[in-house]
Amino acid sequence: MVAVVAYILAWGIHNWRRRLADDRDQFYSHEEMAQYQAFLKEVALGQVRDAEQKAAVAVGDREHWVAEADTWRAKAAASARAEAEYRWRAELKQQLSRGGW
Repeated sequence: MVAVVAYILAWGIHNWRRRLADDRDQFYSHEEMAQYQAFLKEVALGQVRDAEQKAAVAVGDREHWVAEADTWRAKAAASARAEAEYRWRAELKQQLSRGGW
């Protein structure tokens, strides 16, 4: 009985990982989405640098540019998390295509 439960759990986990790694019905692959998220992160970090420079020279509008930099910093962090998720899925897809669990 224990062996049957262990087999069912192992099969369920394997099937779940295959569904996570499957990107056939998506417009872009996981690899392409990871590259896109990395691009978005770099754009956001560039905007952070610009806003910080404007905050450094601004006289009356400094708080606006500090808030703008914080907003872009949050967008960069979200893109970094999405990039890591897509990279993990792409690696999982490669591992499963090689026959790994």
